[in-house]
Amino acid sequence: MSRSTLYNNIKERQFPEPIRISVRSVAWLQSEVQEWVELKVKLRTVKQRQSP
Repeated sequence: MSRSTLYNNIKERQFPEPIRISVRSVAWLQSEVQEWVELKVKLRTVKQRQSP
């Protein structure tokens, strides 16, 4: 995912918000990112089951 897409997703609340760790650096909680990944996998599985 590109940086601009990442920050657009954050703005649209479709990806966890970063935590500022210094003036020029941010980080994400691994648990929040893992939860996001698991949601994407579930959505993919549902879409695959619905397609003919």
